[in-house]
Amino acid sequence: LDNALRLLELTDKKLVTDIRVTEKKITSAVDAIIALKFDIDITAAKIGDNSAVLKKTLTDRYKLESHTLIEILLANTSFSSFWSFVTYLERFQKNIEERVEELKELNARLAEKEAFQTREKANFVSYKNRLLDQKEIVSHNKSMKAELLSATRNKETVYEEMLRERMEKKEALEREIAEFEEQLRVEI
Repeated sequence: LDNALRLLELTDKKLVTDIRVTEKKITSAVDAIIALKFDIDITAAKIGDNSAVLKKTLTDRYKLESHTLIEILLANTSFSSFWSFVTYLERFQKNIEERVEELKELNARLAEKEAFQTREKANFVSYKNRLLDQKEIVSHNKSMKAELLSATRNKETVYEEMLRERMEKKEALEREIAEFEEQLRVEI
């Protein structure tokens, strides 16, 4: 009985420690998810900004490309201004390519962060379920301990009653023997 009670107490202490560890993991997972949410929001805002800039850039490019090369050559007053415009168009194209590449990179990072957030949420749910299981085990152990103590008390009460009855019988027998010895002495 003592060993069973000690074992239950040790199990309870271990589970309480496990519960504290799990609660810390849950807190850590929640903090990571919150930080990740902010990071995702920032990345989404950058994507929105880059999309707006890219849209404006593409609109500007469309306007510039609506003119033929001859129209552009004739619109410039000198050959050097024409080449400056061609250089501008090349930089413009390069800027568009950089924006598109940056947008792709931001989208890839956003997808990674969202996947990580999903995993962290799954870990959080797992920690929470483990915590609930551990709390249930602690509760079950406490009820088993209470039942064991109750059963022990009941048995103790039964044994005390049996002992009291035997003591009463012993005392009654001793009285009878004493009376019988007294009668024997009187007769002798």
